[in-house]
Amino acid sequence: ELGAGVPSIYTFLARDQLDMGAAFTQMEPARPSFLASSPVFEPLEKGKFSEDLHQSGPWILDDEPSSEDLGEGGRLERLQAFLASGEKPVAVGWGSMIAEGLPPAAMLGVALRALRESGRRGVVLGGWARLHELGE
Repeated sequence: ELGAGVPSIYTFLARDQLDMGAAFTQMEPARPSFLASSPVFEPLEKGKFSEDLHQSGPWILDDEPSSEDLGEGGRLERLQAFLASGEKPVAVGWGSMIAEGLPPAAMLGVALRALRESGRRGVVLGGWARLHELGE
C-alpha cells in the first residue's frame, strides 16, 4: 500500500479470517472490504464491523469445460483420457504456496515421489508455483 500509493482492499473468504483481520476494515483512508461467505451461515453482527464491509456471499467459479475443450485435440483431451484409464487419481497441489528454497521442479519431484511411494495415480495441480508448465 505504501509503495503503490493505492489503498489495499481486503477480501476475507471466511468469517474466521475476518475475525482475525477486523482491524484492516477500520484503516484510514476508508475503503471497501469484502467477506465472501453466505450471510445465512455466517451472519455479521450489526455495528461490529465497518460500514464499508460488504458481505457478498460465496465466490464460486462455475467453470464448465466446453465441448471443444473435451473433444479431440481439445486442451482437456489428455486429462480426460487419463481419468478414464484407471483408478481414481489423487489431486496434489500447493495452491498459492511456493516453498521457500525449493524451486518448482523440486516441488514437482516431491509430488511425484509421494505418488510413487503410495502407489497412486495423481494429477499435479499447477498453483502459483506454475508446476503445470513443467509438464508441458
